[in-house]
Amino acid sequence: PYSRAEVFNPISIPDSPSLDGLRIGWSAEFFFEGVAPEIRRMTERALESYASWGAKLVELKLGWLRDLVAISHVILPAEAASALE
Repeated sequence: PYSRAEVFNPISIPDSPSLDGLRIGWSAEFFFEGVAPEIRRMTERALESYASWGAKLVELKLGWLRDLVAISHVILPAEAASALE
């Protein structure tokens, strides 16, 4: 476990870190919904940095998650009710 002081200690990052071979998956569909513009800009800059250091950015299409969430709102209460019988 980390102490509170350790979490806030600055870290050093090399000028040109190598992220060759690293794949970073992200979804613009959900990631930026309801996020403050400043946070969005900072995140986009971070993704650009990762790419410039050799990481491959993979945009995930997760539109099907909306359907899954809607379905779970029907199934989960029914499952909970049956567990109480």
